[in-house]
Amino acid sequence: MDRPADKKSERVVCLDSESGRLLWQWKYSADYGDLSYDNGPRATPTIAGDSVYTLGSTGIVHCLSLAEGKKLWSVDCESSLKARRPIWGHAAPVLVKGELVFLHIGGQPNATIVALDRKNGEVRWKALSDRPAYSPPLTVSMHGKSHLLAWTADHLAALAPESGKLLYKAAFKTSNYDVAIISPVPMGNSVFISGYWDGSAFFSIDKELRPKKVWATKALNCLMATPLHLDDHLYALDKRDGLLCVSIKDGSVVWKDGHRMTTKERNPHASMVWGEKKSGRAVVLNARGDLLLARLSPKGYSEEGRVHLIDGRSIWSHPAFCGQDIFARSDTEIICVRILETAATPSGARRP
Repeated sequence: MDRPADKKSERVVCLDSESGRLLWQWKYSADYGDLSYDNGPRATPTIAGDSVYTLGSTGIVHCLSLAEGKKLWSVDCESSLKARRPIWGHAAPVLVKGELVFLHIGGQPNATIVALDRKNGEVRWKALSDRPAYSPPLTVSMHGKSHLLAWTADHLAALAPESGKLLYKAAFKTSNYDVAIISPVPMGNSVFISGYWDGSAFFSIDKELRPKKVWATKALNCLMATPLHLDDHLYALDKRDGLLCVSIKDGSVVWKDGHRMTTKERNPHASMVWGEKKSGRAVVLNARGDLLLARLSPKGYSEEGRVHLIDGRSIWSHPAFCGQDIFARSDTEIICVRILETAATPSGARRP
């Protein structure tokens, strides 16, 4: 998705992956008004079956045909659901599971989380009266029970996916700008969340789906980068100290990377995914547009490769991966880079 230079609309754009050639676009009016940092949209499109589902900064949801971009249905959540617009606009990507489309939209009354019918966009259920934030809902299974996990500006909550019935909620009130952004990090029957001003918390969920706060810490404050989890540790980007290795047992900091992964700044960011989780190898695109291959372990942080991928003021959009191709974007361009395997090194190892 993008916003054309006229700043009066938003677009959903489909490009040919080999050439970047425009295949189709869907453009619609979107008045940002006094939206802070008025570039956008924020939310990644969601592809499910032969349709693509999008959420714009002003709360307009679209379902488009994947092949040609034809509108199948749309919902203006601010008009029809009285959705409250957060200071940086609606940003939580749409979640599609089964026959339902789940939104973290901040509707009123009692419609912070909403489920729409996947086929026609009709409201199937509404839940919670919390302040909306930016964190995407996700489905998880704990103790063999499936539920929808949602982190709002006020609570970590679990809902029955088919009905919206509240299963549990645990208080975690964000203090400034409703900054609940990262995805909750489920780990077995536990969940981690972290806010920019409000520190972090780790909850265990018992067999009756009752939450218990195991620990909380002000030593880790995440902004937009969802932490990675491996065995008994989290690898998370803190607003002050860069990448941290944190013990899941008690929240203690095992090490700090000294701002090597990404630059020290007011709003540090780096998109992180596991490239080879078993060995602790992560692929990272940092805010300066550098692509990194890094090894993360309780013993420390080490880089196995770094290359500058894309220029830009702040590279905050998450890259996409397909085979050997990496798609990355800034505020002004989108690029595709193909990773080619080189000849074997003297040790027999291969490096991209």
